[in-house]
Amino acid sequence: MVTKNLTQQTVCTQFHPTPCGELILASLDNALCLCDWKGMPCAERNLRRIERYVHAKFSTASSPVLPYPLKDCAHYRYALLDR
Repeated sequence: MVTKNLTQQTVCTQFHPTPCGELILASLDNALCLCDWKGMPCAERNLRRIERYVHAKFSTASSPVLPYPLKDCAHYRYALLDR
């Protein structure tokens, strides 16, 4: 059973260009809740799902966890270039 939280929470979102397209990152309560490609149907569906189930509003803002996926992507990209 899914229970809905009736207080509105804020989801921090950031958009980052990558060689493969624009990446959307979102966090809620200092936890990563979305990492997807902007403009893809699944990303839009996931954003709506977060909004619906968490009763969240979205804000373009930073959070302490959002830099970590970007660092992971950068490490992965550099590892591929070093081959």
